[in-house]
Amino acid sequence: MKKTKRIFSTALCLLLSLAFLLMVACGNPDRAAEQAYTPLDKYEISKTTCVAENSRYSLIWNAERVCVILYDKLMDCEWSYLPEESLNTAYDYADGGDSKDAHPRVKSPIIVKYYNTGNFLTDETNAYAMSINKKTYTVKQIENGVEMTCYFEDRQLTVPVSFTLNSKGVDVSVDPTKIQENADYNVYGVQIAPFFCS
Repeated sequence: MKKTKRIFSTALCLLLSLAFLLMVACGNPDRAAEQAYTPLDKYEISKTTCVAENSRYSLIWNAERVCVILYDKLMDCEWSYLPEESLNTAYDYADGGDSKDAHPRVKSPIIVKYYNTGNFLTDETNAYAMSINKKTYTVKQIENGVEMTCYFEDRQLTVPVSFTLNSKGVDVSVDPTKIQENADYNVYGVQIAPFFCS
């Protein structure tokens, strides 16, 4: 009886694995064509400016630190996806071992998880190391906020992240319909501002 169950379980696992591989291999050609990766010749980046404001908060794009800052007027403090020691130079160490030594994940507004169609493995990359640090990103003002689009040229992926001011603070979001990818790498998840307010 146990041997029959084991054979049945193995056969079912193989069948499900085959179905998954067929779904991945066939894919949806319309989806890939609509969201094909398109590199830019020039990356437009806004200068430091207040992009939105209400009675309690100001949303600021800081081009020097390459981050979005939420300034709380009532509490007189700043919040960002960059850790405080990276945001505020007063936290830099006297011996020069400052925030530049922080892991790129910590300075990243997004972490992108993708699927490699060539070897069927998953992996991830972060915006700071593979886009911001390489200056392959754009920043533009949108209604009530700012949109940063990160271009991961080595994987031919593009992911836009929007920061929008509201009455309670800031909304950080990624519109999946604007993600661009190629046939070799497909985005399956985006971790948004993992270290916000740290």
